[in-house]
Amino acid sequence: MINLIITTPQTGTKLLYSFILIVFLGFAVWYEVLKQLYRKALTLLLFDCDPEKSFNTFNQLIQMDLFKSYRTAHLVYLTLYYTDTYQMEKLKQLLDDHDKEFRSSLELLLVADYNSYTYYRVTGNKTQMKRIYPKLIELRDVKIKKKSIAPYYNWDYVSGTYSLAVNDLKKARTYLEHVDLINSNKREKCHYYISMHELALYENRPDEMVRWRKLLKAEGNLMNYASYLAIQTGGITYEKTQDDR
Repeated sequence: MINLIITTPQTGTKLLYSFILIVFLGFAVWYEVLKQLYRKALTLLLFDCDPEKSFNTFNQLIQMDLFKSYRTAHLVYLTLYYTDTYQMEKLKQLLDDHDKEFRSSLELLLVADYNSYTYYRVTGNKTQMKRIYPKLIELRDVKIKKKSIAPYYNWDYVSGTYSLAVNDLKKARTYLEHVDLINSNKREKCHYYISMHELALYENRPDEMVRWRKLLKAEGNLMNYASYLAIQTGGITYEKTQDDR
């Protein structure tokens, strides 16, 4: 393109080529900025366990996304953000408001069903949780072009949290202790620690509860998950638990 601008004798054509080049370069820079903001938002959420900074970063992306190319990614992102900040009613509203979009593909349907399961489990609606759980498990084995649509979910963790919710503590421990955290990001580890903390609470293992809270603090920002721990412990927060220190 630059060579065309230099060699073209007509001024008008030079200006046209120059304009096309500027637009092309501007679009490339804009696209790269969006991509970097997306990566930064995910890093802040998944590895720094800082949902608020991540949310602000993703909002910057949305404001710059003139062609709505990150619309679907934004919906999926919000399911993570609302879960991490314990905004369960907003999570449910998101799923309801965008039901059609979440059903536009099997991958998004899996995201919707997983988050519906999470909503009902965390809010204690066991009836609806038991209804959605078999549908979720069915999607686990679905493949498109011989590829699983569910490689990003740890199904031992899902089964463990379900067993925990229905008070089958023996089965819950079996599933949860079988969870492989080697390839897990910090966010996933934090949610795992929260579930193990809840299991230890139900089994009356106070020393183990302290262990999981310490790991939660070491891997992420404990206070970002304080709502979960407060529910499990009847309002006891990290600072009020002397044994953690």
